Amino acid sequence: MSKTTRYVAALAAMAMILAGGAAIHGDGYLLNAAQKTLQRGSVKAGTHDHLLFPVRSVASATPQPWPLHPHYNRQPLSANMERVLDQTEALAFIVVKDGQLLQERYFRGHGRGAVSNSFSMAKPIVGLLLGFAASEAKIRSLQQPVSAYLEGYDEGVAAKLKIVDLIRMTSGMAWDDPEVYNRPLSRTAQLYYVDDLRKFMARQAIATEPGARFHYNSGNTALAAQLLQKATGVSVSQYLSERLWRPLGMEHDAYWMLDRPDGMEKAFCCLSATARDFARLGQFVLQKGNWNGTQLLPSSFIEEALSPSSPHYGYGFRMDNQHAPAFSLFRGIGGQLIIMVPQHNAVIVKLGKTALPDDPTVPLVRAPETYTLVNEVVSGFASVAK
Repeated sequence: MSKTTRYVAALAAMAMILAGGAAIHGDGYLLNAAQKTLQRGSVKAGTHDHLLFPVRSVASATPQPWPLHPHYNRQPLSANMERVLDQTEALAFIVVKDGQLLQERYFRGHGRGAVSNSFSMAKPIVGLLLGFAASEAKIRSLQQPVSAYLEGYDEGVAAKLKIVDLIRMTSGMAWDDPEVYNRPLSRTAQLYYVDDLRKFMARQAIATEPGARFHYNSGNTALAAQLLQKATGVSVSQYLSERLWRPLGMEHDAYWMLDRPDGMEKAFCCLSATARDFARLGQFVLQKGNWNGTQLLPSSFIEEALSPSSPHYGYGFRMDNQHAPAFSLFRGIGGQLIIMVPQHNAVIVKLGKTALPDDPTVPLVRAPETYTLVNEVVSGFASVAK
């Protein structure tokens, strides 16, 4: 698409957004959405939106570069792999085997130090941070009521809402809109662009019995992040830096997009980091919370986080335990993936601009490229072992 075509498309999208103004409840949504759409040249949320929004740094400390596998980048990509990476407009592809970097490829001008939007891969990160808060007794347990930390959840069915319901997606929140960013009137699009997340979330009612039904929505994680900040007394970015980014020796700072300058993290998405550092998060989960011999997070919590409460969803993680080999993953819209394959002690990262159409026969994991990546990478391990 030419620059002129993108500009015209952006203007059309902006007009569509403005036309829906009467149905929006303010929060700076209209102006912010119009400005970002025009700057980006597309109504679609982007992998580099950290350049458009205010951000808060997630500071690293002493980098621990990945050790290179003896077969580092010696394997050619299979035809199937190349096809999937091309179809999903891949930016980065990484394979870590036995704690060593086996494959590392970048595309479309992306590079080792470039950061990219996590989208919903941030959701299990918030789950992990709540695990740290519980292990440090900043919250008593994930079974505590949300009302112990946030106002407005002490009456009716909302009084039954527990912290764990937010990360299991069983809150009962009235949120029936599709989880997409390019439909101007959807709650998720509003959540992405509002300049006051707290005010917006205060209007989202708990409509049905918490814990009764799985219903994926970004509002749950936005609320969980508010609770996390209240419980810890620091920003979500600072807590992530202190509990994971520094201890894991991340090579680069990350950037969490905010609703406004010095505001609240868009913690349901929007953590921009490098592929190598995303891979460390996968390795940390693969090692059940242990890093360099130190148990940073109880292994029992990681096991809980990876135990499905719905058939394929844990504490923000998706999984397919019936596949051979079984795997779990962080997944973000547009084809952002951190996949853990315990049987092969492997982590796979793929960042990109799009995803293949969901396969409804594979609930929640869905994206066909996930299976191609797992199957192709695992089949390639046979040659590495020789």
